[in-house]
Amino acid sequence: MPKSNAAPDISKYIFLDDDAIRFVVYRIDLVPTKDLYTNLEAMVGKEAAEVEYQAVIDEDAPPPSFVVGMGSTGGGIYDTVYALMYAEQTCFIGNDISLGGEKSVLYSAAGYSYTSSKEPEIEDDEIILNIDPQNEKIIQVIIDSFNANFALDSTDDDDEFIQPIVDLGKVLKKFKKFDNVYTYDWDDLDDLLGLSKVWPFTLTFED
Repeated sequence: MPKSNAAPDISKYIFLDDDAIRFVVYRIDLVPTKDLYTNLEAMVGKEAAEVEYQAVIDEDAPPPSFVVGMGSTGGGIYDTVYALMYAEQTCFIGNDISLGGEKSVLYSAAGYSYTSSKEPEIEDDEIILNIDPQNEKIIQVIIDSFNANFALDSTDDDDEFIQPIVDLGKVLKKFKKFDNVYTYDWDDLDDLLGLSKVWPFTLTFED
């Protein structure tokens, strides 16, 4: 389990095509708290949610994580995604999020207990999430980091593209390279594979 006083590392995945960024995904581990796991009750029931929480506490399952991503859906259109993930195949996903105050809200959202089914248990314009202050801070860290590195821009013809704010060539020197894929602190992409079932994201990763 992550230590509450430790700042989790951000895992990063970047896919280039003809030197253009087609996908960039950041992920950070969260602290498994009871509050965070109450969100699962609406999808799997209270008892199953408690079982999943206990499995993480007992270190029999990976910690929850939060993903921020941006990627091409084809035709010059790009999509932004925010996902609260539990293990590898359970998640809440939306295209925007607000944190803090009395509630956290995921917008244009869906909740999947098993992403491979591609059928959400919950789907709404807004899904209210129970996120404790400790995890809100962690999520804000990854959102701020992502926004400081990449932005969505468009050409004069309204074709969208991902604009790096950083010197990408310099940054990528710290990444592992697999063909056109660059990863940083992200060797096991099983959770990305799960996310790709419900986000128009073509997973590309070669040994």
